[in-house]
Amino acid sequence: MFYYLNKNTVIQLIAAVGLATWAVIGIITQMQILPPDNQAFLYQATYPFFSSNPWSYKALAITLTLLSALMVQTFFSISKFAESTTYMPIVFFLLLFDLNHSFILFSPVFFTFATTAIVLVLNSENEHGNPISHRLFSCGLIIGINTLFDYNSIWLMAFLVLIIIITRISKFKEILILLTGFVFIYLYFFTYGFLSDSMSSIMEGLHKMKFFHIIHHASSIQWLDWLMLGVLGLTLVVFSFSEKIYFDNKIVALRRRYIFCILLIITSIIIMLLSPYRLPTALPYVLMPTSIIFSIASLMEQRNWVHTFFIIASCVLLWL
Repeated sequence: MFYYLNKNTVIQLIAAVGLATWAVIGIITQMQILPPDNQAFLYQATYPFFSSNPWSYKALAITLTLLSALMVQTFFSISKFAESTTYMPIVFFLLLFDLNHSFILFSPVFFTFATTAIVLVLNSENEHGNPISHRLFSCGLIIGINTLFDYNSIWLMAFLVLIIIITRISKFKEILILLTGFVFIYLYFFTYGFLSDSMSSIMEGLHKMKFFHIIHHASSIQWLDWLMLGVLGLTLVVFSFSEKIYFDNKIVALRRRYIFCILLIITSIIIMLLSPYRLPTALPYVLMPTSIIFSIASLMEQRNWVHTFFIIASCVLLWL
């Protein structure tokens, strides 16, 4: 089903526009905002403005969602996973977004998946792009800023360090550039806190942060959520092995880019498990890499019915 849909870009564009419209309408009519308790400093600082101006966080949610969708599509196109033009990445991303009810709750997760999408694009091999040193420094800056909204996104630094170790030659130099961009944000942040005499509130917010929330509250997770996690996890494992075989006959660059996707899945699962949120709110962390893996699976003609079954089963359970 999805393999044949890949061959019709007109239907894909119609589906993308329809899903984007559905997402925008859902955000405008249903979205609420997550309370600032135990959240990162900048989220706490901006919450009073957002809560008193609902249109502000709804507009921001729409912007971050559409930006993330475009960035996922850009990453897929730059990576050249498909031999011909396809818009399945943006279709899958918006489909998963619309099916997952937790997206009607504005939370720091929105900042994190937008940051992840930008980081993916900045680290794609693009012959017309900026030098790798500039891109890595920018990644460090962006992740540093995002951790002030969502502390758990610091794991994206580990993700990038692994990518550098696996794929780059000047490993130490490039890791140092990445860390410099990240540390620069915190030097500025703590300098501002010291000069404005707000260090006590910053440190208090750090001490209140909770981790392993999902693990600690595993007993309260409903059986349907466990089933959804199991099916989604099994789907990612099956697709990962299937796609590894698919890329074994491809050029080294494609295999390397696919490793990015696998590392991103692992990183996203770690962020989800360490997050201070309950499962429905934390689940969006894994939907971006899932949309990429689904898009790659839809390119494969062999065992197409198996891929279709797993994709549909995952989507149905997300919706339920």
